[in-house]
Amino acid sequence: YKYGSSGINAEYGGHMGSVRSLVWDEEQQVLMSCSADKSIFLWQIGEGNGTAIQLNAHRERVNDIIYCKAARKLFSFGGDKRMILWNLRTHRKQPPLWEESNECQICRGAFFWNVQKLWNEKNVQFKRQHHCRRCGAAICGECSSNLSILPIYGYENPVRLCRTCYADLPEDELRSSTLAHNILIDVTCADFDYSKKLLAVGAADNVIRLYDVAACL
Repeated sequence: YKYGSSGINAEYGGHMGSVRSLVWDEEQQVLMSCSADKSIFLWQIGEGNGTAIQLNAHRERVNDIIYCKAARKLFSFGGDKRMILWNLRTHRKQPPLWEESNECQICRGAFFWNVQKLWNEKNVQFKRQHHCRRCGAAICGECSSNLSILPIYGYENPVRLCRTCYADLPEDELRSSTLAHNILIDVTCADFDYSKKLLAVGAADNVIRLYDVAACL
């Protein structure tokens, strides 16, 4: 992120697709955004000094997000026809930055662009670079064949982990507080009435639906 020249305006960049919805929590000083890149960002604008937590559970674009401030829960709706309920009281960490390397940081095999090392070793194996979502290490496909959810970093779908991190995963990093519901409709917009615990959604099939979500809160 960066501040504008006036010291008031700011720009936050992280999404890889168009931003589709924004929600602001004045009390927590958190800006929430969802995007066509399937992700949700929680921008810690207050004490977090611009750090961001990324939430990943949808398999297609995220169309809209609705926030229940009293319960600190976030509803998200995606093109995968699912509704995800996020508990924002759950402690999550900012993912590590991805490292860059000319070779796998575990097996030391050269990546495909490291022509000099491939030539010196007479190696015809062309390795692609991947990254461990837990430590950020640059690794090859063979050294990142293990997949796991990683809720503490916001990954609710299985992601790549290096051998070391996969073997050393503590139980608390695998504990999820997220609920997923297959609602079988492509929600395009939503609104919420906390006093009545009613969630209203509009969908691509031209129908508006009301859901009683008291049990979720």
